[in-house]
Amino acid sequence: MKNDILKLFRLCVLGFSLSFVFPGSCYSGETARLQTISFLTSDGMETRVVSNETEYIKTAKTNLISFEYVLPPTEQVKVYEYMLEGVDKEWTWTLESGNVIYSNIRKGDYVFRLREIARSGDSRPEHIHQQLRVVLPLWNSNIALFFYLLFFFGGLVFFIHYRTKSLILANQMLREKEQKSIEVAEQREELAIKNRNITDSIRYAQKIQESLLPENRYFKTLLPESFVLFRPKDIVSGDFYWISEAYDKIFVVSADCTGHGVPGALMSMIGFELLARVIQEKAKEHPSEILEIISNGIESTFSRNVQDPLLKDGIDIGLVMIDKNKREAEFSGGFNTMYLIRDDRLTEIKGDRLTVGTRESGPDTNFRNHFFKLEENDRIYLFSDGYPDQFGGPKGKKFMYRRFKHLLLTIHKKPMDEQLRLLDETLVSWMGGISQIDDIQVIGFQPLALLKKLKT
Repeated sequence: MKNDILKLFRLCVLGFSLSFVFPGSCYSGETARLQTISFLTSDGMETRVVSNETEYIKTAKTNLISFEYVLPPTEQVKVYEYMLEGVDKEWTWTLESGNVIYSNIRKGDYVFRLREIARSGDSRPEHIHQQLRVVLPLWNSNIALFFYLLFFFGGLVFFIHYRTKSLILANQMLREKEQKSIEVAEQREELAIKNRNITDSIRYAQKIQESLLPENRYFKTLLPESFVLFRPKDIVSGDFYWISEAYDKIFVVSADCTGHGVPGALMSMIGFELLARVIQEKAKEHPSEILEIISNGIESTFSRNVQDPLLKDGIDIGLVMIDKNKREAEFSGGFNTMYLIRDDRLTEIKGDRLTVGTRESGPDTNFRNHFFKLEENDRIYLFSDGYPDQFGGPKGKKFMYRRFKHLLLTIHKKPMDEQLRLLDETLVSWMGGISQIDDIQVIGFQPLALLKKLKT
């Protein structure tokens, strides 16, 4: 009772005071009205002009709603009060038009009420009675939440199943890789054993080939001033050299079998055998005759398989015969050339364009002899094509015969051992990091040095 009296007293004082402050004009017949409702959506604030019917607000963000109401101007000051049923627990006074903002609004039914307060303190009939229903869109409803959870757990189960299957597949692939790695390791070990066996066999073949080559001591006995530069590309070589003495004559051979490695080495062994037989047993002296017999011997050796293109290989060869009594020499060659340096001039004596063992029949398929008298300081050089054809230098090009000739002219007056060292060092420097492409062989000697030694 006491609170009602105090409330009535305050209203009377407030109304009396405001009547002097806001005299206003008289607008009889007008009442307060709710003009708009604004609420927050996912696209921003949406403002809606209201009607007397229930307003449905469909939004996923219901935490902010604004009510805009308009009070009629009057001659007398009137006091109003409003509340949002469902949110407010008490009425709120107001004297003028304005906005009422509510936050944290949830899904549900609400009623916005506004009424005038009489001077006596009694409330008059409501001017605004706006029903409001806040609903959520389907995607934000409990049904949607259920499906979200269903999809989430379904996706989780699918992910776990997929990852499990992936791990099983990965483990299977890992086991297969491990098995393949084991197989590869076993194959590698097997290949290593086979390679080691093959290498051991080739190294043994190298010893056999080296045993067939003339010893350096024997070479120096027949030609004291001489050297042999011999660098196989592989363990065994397709190049070989030969020196022999018969009938007071010295025979020096430089040969290059087609190919290198094992095939060339097998061909070289045939060449060794034929050379020894022709010179020692058949007593042939002229180089051209020797080459003819060797060529016929190789052709007859492979006559049964003459149609096989793999057996069309032969030997490029250069042969010098030195007659110690007559102080003269003869040269015959098949694709190999002889250099004679005399009085600081290099003379090139070319061999015939015939390969020993693969000649065709005809008038121009016989080897020719080249005769020349020997002088005191003559130097003779026989060689295969390995040295001039070696790639290297700053531009990775061939050494070439022109550079090879210049090198021999530069060093020919030096002792033979010194020439050997310079040839080898020049070759290594020229190659740089480039691999050797072919067997390399260079023979140099002073043909009359033995006679000069015997006189002294």
